[in-house]
Amino acid sequence: TFYSLVVIIAESLFGKVVTPDPQVFMWVYIPYAIFPLLVIIRLWSDKPFATRMSGFAASVVWFVGTITLALFFTYSLKWFVKYDPDLLPAEVLAFVKEPLSQLP
Repeated sequence: TFYSLVVIIAESLFGKVVTPDPQVFMWVYIPYAIFPLLVIIRLWSDKPFATRMSGFAASVVWFVGTITLALFFTYSLKWFVKYDPDLLPAEVLAFVKEPLSQLP
């Protein structure tokens, strides 16, 4: 939910355990805050799908949604590589271990 996202961001920036790199942290979490707001804006009217979005608005929603999914899958894969590498095939692990180790 959006509330839990606000709590996570506030705790990571101002809480007891502060993130070591706030800029990277915000770049990772910004799409998770923007995408729900875009969906809420789109669904605000009585008939949200009766009219088509403009080309620019559709591109923004697509771009933010794609970035959100890419970040989710990338950091999920990083978690598996770090904490449970036995679940991944050896070929995948060998291919992704070095690039994922460079992520914050």
